[in-house]
Amino acid sequence: ANQFAVLHRPKTSIPMWSLFSKDPATSFPYEAGEVVERVGDWALHRCRKKGSDNWDQFSLFAFDCRAAAADPAAIARAKSCAKHSKTLRHPCVLTYADGLDTDKVLYVVTERVWPLFEYLRTKADSTSFTLLASWGISQVAKGLAFLNRDCRLLHGRVRAASVFVNSAGEWKLWAFQHTAPLENPSGAVASAGVELPDIYLPGDADRLVKAADRETIDSWGLGCFVWEVFNRPLTSRQDLRQLGHVPQALQPAYAELIRDRAAQRCPAADFLQRCSKPGGFFDNPYTRALLQLEQLHVLAAEEKSQFLGQLAEQLSNFPDDVAKHKVLPQLVNILQYGGGGSEVLLPLLHLSRLCDKSEFEGRIVPCLIRLFSLPERVARVRLLEQLPSYIGHLPDRVVNEQILQPFCQGFHDTSPVVREHTIRAAVHLAEKLNAKNLNEELPKHLTRLQVKDEQGGVRANATVCLGKLAGHMAPATRQGPLLAQFLKCLRDPFPPARQAALLACASTLSFYTLRDTACRLLPALCPLTLDPSKEVREHAFQAINACLQRLRKASDSPEEAADLESQVAATRGADSTSKSWANWAVSALSAKFYKTAPSASAAAPAAAVPSASAPTPASATAEPTNSSSISKPLPPVANTASAAAAANASAVAPATTDWNDAWSDADDDGDWGSIEEAGSSAMEKQSASGLAPSSSSSAAASAWDTNWGDEEDDTQKEPIQSAVEPPPIRAALSSAAKSGGGGLKLTGAKKLAPKLAPSAGSNLDAILSEEMARQQLAPQKQQQQQQQPIRNPQKEQKHRRQQKKPSDDEDDWGAW
Repeated sequence: ANQFAVLHRPKTSIPMWSLFSKDPATSFPYEAGEVVERVGDWALHRCRKKGSDNWDQFSLFAFDCRAAAADPAAIARAKSCAKHSKTLRHPCVLTYADGLDTDKVLYVVTERVWPLFEYLRTKADSTSFTLLASWGISQVAKGLAFLNRDCRLLHGRVRAASVFVNSAGEWKLWAFQHTAPLENPSGAVASAGVELPDIYLPGDADRLVKAADRETIDSWGLGCFVWEVFNRPLTSRQDLRQLGHVPQALQPAYAELIRDRAAQRCPAADFLQRCSKPGGFFDNPYTRALLQLEQLHVLAAEEKSQFLGQLAEQLSNFPDDVAKHKVLPQLVNILQYGGGGSEVLLPLLHLSRLCDKSEFEGRIVPCLIRLFSLPERVARVRLLEQLPSYIGHLPDRVVNEQILQPFCQGFHDTSPVVREHTIRAAVHLAEKLNAKNLNEELPKHLTRLQVKDEQGGVRANATVCLGKLAGHMAPATRQGPLLAQFLKCLRDPFPPARQAALLACASTLSFYTLRDTACRLLPALCPLTLDPSKEVREHAFQAINACLQRLRKASDSPEEAADLESQVAATRGADSTSKSWANWAVSALSAKFYKTAPSASAAAPAAAVPSASAPTPASATAEPTNSSSISKPLPPVANTASAAAAANASAVAPATTDWNDAWSDADDDGDWGSIEEAGSSAMEKQSASGLAPSSSSSAAASAWDTNWGDEEDDTQKEPIQSAVEPPPIRAALSSAAKSGGGGLKLTGAKKLAPKLAPSAGSNLDAILSEEMARQQLAPQKQQQQQQQPIRNPQKEQKHRRQQKKPSDDEDDWGAW
């Protein structure tokens, strides 16, 4: 009996599998936050993923099925809204992320949005409210046209409460509770008073039979939506006849949306097309720019480049939320997938001000790294020009590991414009570089330009750059290789380069010991007092006076000498160094217009560089330009901005002036206009070829490079020949002697006198006699050279080096 009772035990009311079941709501990966607003039977919540702290990524629409258990029609409408939210995909429809459907609750997770009325309240006082409204209304009209024409669906309740705005300022259509097919819209037009008043439906909604006429139900709702955007929430149909604040350009199209007869109402697609015509409400720069931005991937290369070039000027009309969350991601995608180059840089940097530190490192820094790696010269020049605006936001690790290497490639580019911009931008990298890159890597490229570059302006600015970087370098580098480099640059054949070396020595005077000042610096400065350039002589005298004052101060007071020696090892910071940086000497493009023998009767040293528009004398030594580096020669300098910069660099204070205060950094960017005006038009026409080192050099640079390796001591070597007599004088006399049949007459020399340098007028007779004697002795010297045995220059040079005792400068440079 007991066994029979066990076998026939009655079943329990709870199924066995329910004991192991799990509530779907507990496993839902999203968590609802506070309620933002109620939309009919739905409640809009803030939302986040479980385990995340970001509440601004998603929104959650919740419907309580238990509260609506007495109204099955409301539950059916809520399920219809959830179904259409999941199946409808369009840029103008609210983006669906996830959902949950249970007997207790109904969840719809979407992108982060806000109700339209809340957005309109924040933008009501904006001066660009009409532009914002034109873009939003066009998006809603697109969404309705997509539903009516493509999906053959009827929204049924278009109004302002059915529209939401995301973080990018895009207006999205939602609230599909009454959505139904156009062929059977009974669910959309029946029982309107349950949730909404009848004012959002036309009076003939229940009598429409044809699908084309039923489409105009949404046209009436679109008219209600337009009226609520510019006025207030609608309360009666009579309010639609009062235009209120509806813009005049929109009034004709708005009137066609709210006509009483369905045949006269304008469908949403026709409304969109009419307002988009020239002169329509949607035809404005703001809407056109956003439309082109969305269609950028299908535009031609020329149209894309033109649009991106004009975008930077139009960004001032964009709200911050639209610029940050809509325009910036589009630009990042364009650059990431290779659709843009230099045109993307300016708008990208303009929008970077809207990003915080984490957003800048996550969005902007990868784009800058990619732009530095592009082999496009225009992009590189623009990057270097804008470097001061974003270098402060770059992490030190990124600068040293990912940016410095492609940055240094600009030192080897065949275009002088790229090399000069790279030199000027190198100053801003100083505070971001580590000790190895600052004391070894960067100076290595700058000293190479000082020695081997064929452009005199590039050599001069390389010296200025080293002078500006000296305050950040290690004391051993400043007292060793850096001082030796400045002393060697005092023999540059280009006058502004010698001026830059003098200024660099004077501004960094506090970094050298008293012994170096007396034994190395002063002996190298004294020969420049005989320089043919008056500006160089003036700078030499003032630099010598500054050295003598420093030595006299140390001699008069031993305590003061100890203090001066202690300042040598000090490393200046950014604040103190900025006051001692020099101005840029001269532009590389305007260097070829510089005279090597300026007039001795010049009124001021500011006349060192003549205007580019003035005719260049025949005797002026022009710095040659590497024609193979660019596809088209760069045009002449359009103004005298570079000349003014050279004058500023050469205007040294009197002997009693503090050198650290004389070279202010206020005008560091003052010469950029000359480079941009002279080189921008030619740079844009250059080919987007890779950055390659230059293979050609001028005669002056080659001769200077040859003498560089044979120098014994910077303090004992005599100055170059041009410091005694301008080279063009002998060249002109020699050519005249050859053309005159071996003899040079005095009358021919008088004809050459106006072409020679002014300093040669007094010694003309002596030069003529010397030249005639040299011409007579030339055959004898040639015969003697033929009789001498053949010599091996390499063995002789090696023998001289073994016998020569190296100087301190060479030891320091070799160790570096």
